[in-house]
Amino acid sequence: MKPMTDEQLVSLIKKNPDKGIAVAFELYAGQVKTICMAYLSGCSPEDIEETIADCFVMLWKSIGRFDPQKGYSLKSYLYGIARKTAISWFRKHRPGETLLLDEEILKANIDIENETETREAQQIVHAVVDAMDE
Repeated sequence: MKPMTDEQLVSLIKKNPDKGIAVAFELYAGQVKTICMAYLSGCSPEDIEETIADCFVMLWKSIGRFDPQKGYSLKSYLYGIARKTAISWFRKHRPGETLLLDEEILKANIDIENETETREAQQIVHAVVDAMDE
């Protein structure tokens, strides 16, 4: 897949939601899963997968509110959705339990940024190599 700007992906989600969300899922599902797993540790894999799916539904429903001019990326916006969705799931399904924000969650967020930077660098290298072949 060729690299896509946030504006292009937002436009695709608005014009062709099925394809746009599929692209967003391909790009960001791993990181969203990491966030959900960090907040929902001890929950079933099915609950985590459901929460991940809910994150992408929320992305689709709220895409009109995303404004790249505000200075944050679509991935940051989606990661915020993932955090809020996981916390909401936890509060709804585990009332009375306390959700602790511990070092593992903070470490997971740092790892996500490093993984994303690596993925973006790889995409750039692939794009340059593809352009050289032409």
